[in-house]
Amino acid sequence: MKQRLRYLKGTKGFSLKFTPQQPNLVGYTDADWSGGTTTRRSTTGYVFTLGSTPISWSSRQQPTVALSSREAEYMALTQATKEMLFLQTICKTFGMTQESTNTIFTDNLEAIALTKGLPHSHQRNKHIDIHYHVVGEQPSIVFQHISGVENPADAMTKSLPRASYQTALLVIESHA
Repeated sequence: MKQRLRYLKGTKGFSLKFTPQQPNLVGYTDADWSGGTTTRRSTTGYVFTLGSTPISWSSRQQPTVALSSREAEYMALTQATKEMLFLQTICKTFGMTQESTNTIFTDNLEAIALTKGLPHSHQRNKHIDIHYHVVGEQPSIVFQHISGVENPADAMTKSLPRASYQTALLVIESHA
């Protein structure tokens, strides 16, 4: 409890800054496959921005063990999709109009292919639980590839050098 109070006291001057125009929601997601040393569970991380301001982020272990990096990334996309739908509702509630689609970036091309329902490698995908397939049924969300080096959500799944954090900030600003 003391640590939280110290943190709050030390960061009371921090704030989120929004620009006057109507910014769009953009999401970034990543997974660290089998990163848990004892449980072998993957870590899901995502960051959502409104304009160039991060407004939502998360880093947590996935509820089940993923059998492949594709599955771990797909599970991360599912969590990010649910968060995007929530944020779209919040923006609509506050009268912030969004474009017809919002984008979630990920660094895994196979996970993006799964969102589109492409029938490749059925044998390697049939074990993925049905509740993760909600991702492909969202017409208001577009999934795009971003290189792992440029993905800001990478910082939510593993330790990175300082230069990687600076690159992530530049990527966020360029997509604003």
